[in-house]
Amino acid sequence: MQENKMESKSESKICYSDGKTEICLGDHVVKKGFFKNRFGRINYVPGNSKPNAEMDFNGLTYVGIDLESGEIIATLVDPKTFLIGKQIYFIKRGLEPIKEIQPDDEFEG
Repeated sequence: MQENKMESKSESKICYSDGKTEICLGDHVVKKGFFKNRFGRINYVPGNSKPNAEMDFNGLTYVGIDLESGEIIATLVDPKTFLIGKQIYFIKRGLEPIKEIQPDDEFEG
């Protein structure tokens, strides 16, 4: 049953909050904050990346972002709309290689 749920999620395109721009591996993005903007690149997209247990957990999925600071963060994909939050803004497509999150990668919380 869980597998079918994941298949339907992976068939839907995950987009930025504008609802039009599809999220792709390597995209350059900015995470808007109150005092500081943080720049990074998309390094995990559910349905496109190899599944990772921490990024696809408990029926929820997350998009991974590798920040310029070296930190990796995750942002929730709304399970009904397949959109991510308004704090993540698309800048441009990235053609350069990116180190993707791998299935056995673990993260500290």
